[in-house]
Amino acid sequence: MLNLPRTRVETLRVLSARADIPQSRVDAVFRELSKLVRESVNRTGEFLLPGLGKFVHVRRRARRGFDPNSGVAIEIPAADDVQFRVSPTFKETVFPGRKQAVVPIKPAPAKSAPAPAKSAAKKAAAAEKPSAPKSAPAKSAAKKAAAAEKPAARKPAAKKPSAIKPSAINSAKPTKRK
Repeated sequence: MLNLPRTRVETLRVLSARADIPQSRVDAVFRELSKLVRESVNRTGEFLLPGLGKFVHVRRRARRGFDPNSGVAIEIPAADDVQFRVSPTFKETVFPGRKQAVVPIKPAPAKSAPAPAKSAAKKAAAAEKPSAPKSAPAKSAAKKAAAAEKPAARKPAAKKPSAIKPSAINSAKPTKRK
């Protein structure tokens, strides 16, 4: 098995050996890359590392949370954060043959063709005619017979006991430890 680097110094040592460059130069490149990432994320909100992924500035909104020790609800303020999003090509090289989760997209409803415009004479003639109230279309005999043959409705299944609600757990007063 390969002896992979686990610390910064080990990473510098491996890269300097593979590229045949002094370790001090590799260290200088890392420091400059780090500066470049910080400056770019501050200015534009993202920094792309081709073939690996990109650093992205994210704004987290304020939200409610719970203190894990006391169970008391607290307000968590809004905050800025930086995320690293791994590129799909890198994921494919690390996990070959791995299928991405596919979310089905519903097709858009088909649009009907717009009705042709009526001429002014036809509109005027239609406005003069008294319109009779329309009745609902009668059900066909086949539909009535099919409705009569349907089996009786099933009885609803018994409700399963629900899990304990978090509000019930958090409402209990915390005990003092000695």
